[in-house]
Amino acid sequence: MTLRYSVNLSMLYTEHPFLERFAIAARDGFSAVEYHFPYGFRGEDIKARLEILDLVQVLFNLHPGDKTTGEWGTLSNPRRRDYFHRSLTEALELATFLKCTRLNTMFGKRVPGVERGEQISCAIENLSWAAPLAAQAGVTLLIEPLNTIDFPDSLLHSTAEGLELIRQVGHPHVKLQYDVYHSQMMNEALLDTITRSLPDIRHIQIADAPGRHQPGTGSIDYPAVLRALEKLNYSGYTGLEYLPATDTASSLEWIPSSDRGDRLTKAKLLGSLPREWPRDLLQEIAATVHASRQKIVVLDDDPTGTQTVYGVPVLTEWSLPSLTQLFVEPGAVAYILTNSRSVPADKAREMNRSIAENLALAANATGREFVMISRSDSTLRGHYPAEVHALIEGSGLMFDATLIIPCFFEGGRLTISDTHYVQDGDRLIPAAETEYARDATFGYKNSNLRSWVSEKCGGHVSPDDVLSISIEELRRGGPPAVAQWLEGISGGKVCIVNAASYRDLEVFVAGLLRAEAHGKRFIYRTAASFVRIRGGLPARPLLDSRELSSIGLHGASARGLVVAGSYIQKSSAQIAAARALPGVCSLEVQVERLLDPNVRDAEIRQVAAAANEALTAGKDTMVFTSRKFASDDINRALEVGSIISDSLVDVVHRITERPAWIIAKGGITSADVAVKGLGIKRAEVIGQAFPGVPVWLTGADSRWPGLLYAVFPGNVGDTGTLAEMIQALRNGRRV
Repeated sequence: MTLRYSVNLSMLYTEHPFLERFAIAARDGFSAVEYHFPYGFRGEDIKARLEILDLVQVLFNLHPGDKTTGEWGTLSNPRRRDYFHRSLTEALELATFLKCTRLNTMFGKRVPGVERGEQISCAIENLSWAAPLAAQAGVTLLIEPLNTIDFPDSLLHSTAEGLELIRQVGHPHVKLQYDVYHSQMMNEALLDTITRSLPDIRHIQIADAPGRHQPGTGSIDYPAVLRALEKLNYSGYTGLEYLPATDTASSLEWIPSSDRGDRLTKAKLLGSLPREWPRDLLQEIAATVHASRQKIVVLDDDPTGTQTVYGVPVLTEWSLPSLTQLFVEPGAVAYILTNSRSVPADKAREMNRSIAENLALAANATGREFVMISRSDSTLRGHYPAEVHALIEGSGLMFDATLIIPCFFEGGRLTISDTHYVQDGDRLIPAAETEYARDATFGYKNSNLRSWVSEKCGGHVSPDDVLSISIEELRRGGPPAVAQWLEGISGGKVCIVNAASYRDLEVFVAGLLRAEAHGKRFIYRTAASFVRIRGGLPARPLLDSRELSSIGLHGASARGLVVAGSYIQKSSAQIAAARALPGVCSLEVQVERLLDPNVRDAEIRQVAAAANEALTAGKDTMVFTSRKFASDDINRALEVGSIISDSLVDVVHRITERPAWIIAKGGITSADVAVKGLGIKRAEVIGQAFPGVPVWLTGADSRWPGLLYAVFPGNVGDTGTLAEMIQALRNGRRV
């Protein structure tokens, strides 16, 4: 049986106010919560959060008594019977209101001047009185033994003592709350104790020992404990009652999101957030950008970063004359395609350093200031921090901070509570649990971006040293709060920006521009959504088939070419759907033959000849690589990827029949086909045909000028999007 986890809001998420912890637990994928004492809050406020977030209230405690005198429970105190009765009555009423079915009765400490036997008798009498009331309310009363190391004055220490007391009460609504941490601290044999006690256990809590931190930080073999609970078909909740060793989000990474409870949906997560900032800020941003005359230079590690903009140039070379001309032109935003994701880190570092040096020279020559956006993958793949460090070094500028902003709304990438999510249907999955995190070259283990930064920096940066601004701060404080936060940052810090909507980015950028106007300087490592807002560009409707046909073609026939090299699962499904379209000639390039230098050229010539024949016959033609390539070795993966991409480029070189349009599937593939296959030195981004799928118009110096070139990322769209793209470019043509 799969275990069900309940997060203890009194010990986790303590960096947030209590009533905000419910929403954060839901965002982290949990469907059940518990806590110690709810009595300082309105039951209506708690219930509203439980219902809105669809959370189960699993457990809370009775009043502890007078904590100022050291009291910690009154169940076993003969002098406090009346208090216990009042406490039990109040707790049952609240439990009924909150639909909570477990109450910790707070056994209590030894009372000076009272014999232990008298206290045990008092506890049995109180439980015997309370049990029928609890049964009537549908509530089970729990007793919890506490270890003698942390709680030397506690009256109930061992699991055996707890089971004996339950036997003496003899009521089915009085059971055991078993805490693995306390059991370990009492040197109990955990697996034997759990197996023997399970019939009387109604709630389990876990923490590692010593230290009482999350599992994996101490000596308890938690994989064995959890496997035993599953094998024994334990059906209750397992409470996470520990002190996070670092931040809460990082302490939860040992639990896959699929095991935390009901699946986390986008609607559920967004419903847990405060309302968006009410005012549209894009016009204000656009006016500020225009007045500043700054050049916003986006260094794109593959061509997919143009997927939110339009009417902007893309350069594929960065000579000083080209960059100087770029700075003279009036537009604010310009892209430089580096395609650095396809090369090793040392080459990417040198490339970015060289570009930054030329940008600084062009700025000096034209008197125009600039900002740099290091645009990379919204699923966190790429050469970070190497590229950012190289840009800082090459520019010769001092930066107050690096801003990490990987949200990409068109692709369903959201950053909330410092955790980066990837949307899959209606679900939101922490990025580290997706196939993207298993990338042979750029893989990672952390979805929490503060921990991700630390991981990518080799541990040289602690998660605690990474700053972040929350969505709550954006939506409640607006641009003034952002500006104040940014103006207080210096010394090259790394900062995470949470965002779940374009309005969140508007708020952040409006505050960012105010801080920069006051002399602050930042470098940005972002996905594509940030670029449009930082450039002050309004949203543009998607290009329809009529627009596409009027922009492209230029006398060519309506046949098109698809070149697909991306290997991720989503791309493979999209390729399969596109192959099923009528009138598509599918040509598979055998990767095994490409990797054999003795037959590589023959494979390329054969595929190119077949493509020319299909295009001559007026067929839409799709050239795609076989799907059976994988490598766990980073350098080997890059080497093989380079061979495959170069081979696809060679196929394109050998195609002599001009198509009306080309779709390049995959970031590296689209870059290499554009630069090496088509000789594009400059193109214009005309817009998006589908969310996240930009379309370029090739420049006069390319092999086929005036060609529609669609850059189709590997990680965008659903199964049918590639097929729909082909149909849109056909513009109703019968096949």
